[in-house]
Formats: sequence, structure tokens, C-alpha cells
Amino acid sequence: MLSRRRPRSLGARAFALAGGVAIGVLALAGCSTVPSPGPSRNAVIDQGSQANAPYLLVPISDFAIQRLSRFPGPSLYGKFGDYRPALEQTVGVGDTLTVTIFEAAGGGLFSQPVSSDQQTGSHTAELPQQVVQQDGSITVPYAGRVNVDGKTTPQIEKEIVAKLTGKAIEPQVVVSLSKNVATSATVTGEVNSAARVPLSARGDRLLDVIADAGGIRAPAYESFIDLMRGGKTVRVPYQTLINTPKENIYARPGDTITVVRYPLTFTAVGATLYNAVVQFDAVGISLEEAIGKAQGLVDERADPEGVFVLRYEPVAIARGYPGITPAQAALNLVPVVYLINMREPQSLFRARRFAVHDKDIIYVSNSPFSDLQKLFNLVSALEAPVGQGLVAQQIIRSNTINSASGVISAQAPAQAAPSTPVVPAAAPAAQ
Repeated sequence: MLSRRRPRSLGARAFALAGGVAIGVLALAGCSTVPSPGPSRNAVIDQGSQANAPYLLVPISDFAIQRLSRFPGPSLYGKFGDYRPALEQTVGVGDTLTVTIFEAAGGGLFSQPVSSDQQTGSHTAELPQQVVQQDGSITVPYAGRVNVDGKTTPQIEKEIVAKLTGKAIEPQVVVSLSKNVATSATVTGEVNSAARVPLSARGDRLLDVIADAGGIRAPAYESFIDLMRGGKTVRVPYQTLINTPKENIYARPGDTITVVRYPLTFTAVGATLYNAVVQFDAVGISLEEAIGKAQGLVDERADPEGVFVLRYEPVAIARGYPGITPAQAALNLVPVVYLINMREPQSLFRARRFAVHDKDIIYVSNSPFSDLQKLFNLVSALEAPVGQGLVAQQIIRSNTINSASGVISAQAPAQAAPSTPVVPAAAPAAQ
């Protein structure tokens, strides 16, 4: 006899179907379709280790930190030096001068005539203010054109006296600088009162000149100073002038000082609790502080061995790293991916010494176990409807069987009655 195959139970069928679903999901996982905020740690390292890698992969080590410390960034002192003004202030084109001439007696060229009542009259005369012309000279009556460009006020006084001697009565001259234009600096940008600020003879540092313009309007931690001098411009944080006194150099005539409000930011993405563009102070921030501003790594998601900092480095810095390719060395700015393993205790100290720059990207990859957990969740999500459908099918089948059994039970007594024969009573015997 041929044995009939027994139908599988509900649990066996659900298990077999779930297994098929799991195999399909595993196949999808192999195709990199598991949701993820970015590449895995191994993917970043593998691609960065190729011969034609699109970026330079650099571990954050003591060597890398020392290498970066050799390039501290722009410096006003390093670019322009500590210029100190001359001990005496000179006159230049555009300045406004006031000339006052004294004579020893009345009746001279610049004094009132003696009146009939024997009054001596005024012995002084103040000339109208004069602007130094393009040829560097001013006009003094009876002295003609006087060259004043590049001279101090005492030198100008002596020259005017020499030209008036023999014409005026024992002349004496006082020259004062009414409006200083030639020895001034221009302050613009985020200040309360942009102006051309005259520089004093004692010398004025950058913070002095900015204070004369009313001070800055923006917060100090968001402000930068652009100093343009001699066709060159250098930008430094405003706080650098306060924290590093040697950066607060002397202003020079013709300087243009612009205060710029420029908030610095980095972007935190991946397995950090806070994914966003985060602002930080102009004086800088360390990697340890940046991770703290992103509220740390997510325990159930983050891979502590996959913390990356992405930025463009000047080729002068990148050339000192091993593994740089010829194609990367030919660039002005080299894409660099810094890697740090936060499982190592010394990495915490390195993170404190590693500076985060403006527009850096801090990326934390997902842990492999996080991807596995997502896979299991996906399996559970796909298995639940299948199991529910099998249970519903079993319930419907059971209800159908129970209904059929009830009908058969109700018809069984009517069919059984004729099967019992009725025996008639026996006739009485004849007597």
C-alpha cells in the first residue's frame, strides 16, 4: 500500500516560510540594501587603501597631530611683523593744516596797523585751513608754495619762517595738523561706527583703532579681522588678538581693517545622537569637544573604531603623510579622511589635541551589529504578516471542519431508527 504524506503543521510551515524570507533578506543585505546613514568602516578603509584612492586616509596619531601643529594658520605677526610707527608724525597729501603767523610788532604783513590812539594792534594772523595738494605743498602769503609732504610740523614751521624773514616783522610760525588723513587707517564691517581713524604719534594697535570706531557689533567668538596692507590680506579670529598679544600689531597708515562676522561650523553625521550643522567659537574646537557638541556616539548604533574627520588639506600638509598618490600631490587642496579608533584609551587624549576646522565633516559609521539588528528587524517585519496569514488560514479551516461535523451529528439519529427490527407479539396457543 502507498503511504499518504502527512500535512505539515502550522509551526513547521511558518518556520519554513520564515527561513525563506530570511534567506531572501540575507541576499538583499549582500546587495547593500540595509538602511544606513553612510559607508561602513571597512568600506571607507578599503577604498582609501586602493592605489587610485579618491582621498588620502590618515590615522589620527601623534605624528599626524605634530604635523598639523607645524601649520598653525594665518598670523598677522608672522605676515607683517611688529611694525612700530616713527617717533615723529609727518604730514602727507590730503592732510589739513592750520598756519598761525606771529609778528614782533604791529603794522607788519600779518598784523593790524597801529591806531591813532597809540594801540599796538594785533601781532598774529591765522590763515585759513589748507589741504595739502597732490604736489605735497600749501600756499602761505608772501612765502609762496611751501612743500610740506613727508615733513614734520616743526620742519614746516622753520621753512615758512625762513621764507618770511625780511618780509614780516621778526616772524614766528605755528603749524598744527587739523585733520589727519595721510596717517590714518580705515575701519569697516561689523563695527558700530565705520570711519577713517587718524593714527596718533605714539602708535595705535589694531584693537585701539577698532575701539575708536566704536567697537565690534557681532559676538567676539563669531568675529574675524581682515587686515589689508600693501596689497595683501590676512584674516585672523578677533579672539586671537585678545588671547595672543603679539598678534595685536600696530596699525600703519593706509591700513584697511574689516571686521567680518563669520560663524564657524562643522557637520556631524552618522551614528551620533545629534546630526546637524554645529557652530563653534572662532578660536577653534577640538575633536573631543566636537563629539561632545554632537552629544556623543549612540551606544546601540555607533562603531567606536569608525570615527572619521573629512576635510580638504593644503598640499603642503598632505605631502608629509605617507601613502599620498601622485594624483593627490598634484592638487592644491587634497581630500583627507582622518580616522581614529575611540576604543583605544590614548585616542581620547589625541581627540583633545586634534583641532576641528571650519566646514569639517565628522562621520561615525554604524557598527556591524547595528546592521545585523536591522536585518533581524526586517526579518521579523516580513515574517509577522506571513505567520498571521497562516494562523488565520488554520482558524478558517478549523471552523469549516467543526461546521461540517455538526451537520453530520444532527443527521445521524434519523438514519439509525429503521435499522432496529420490531418483533410482533406471539399469538396465544389453541386450547
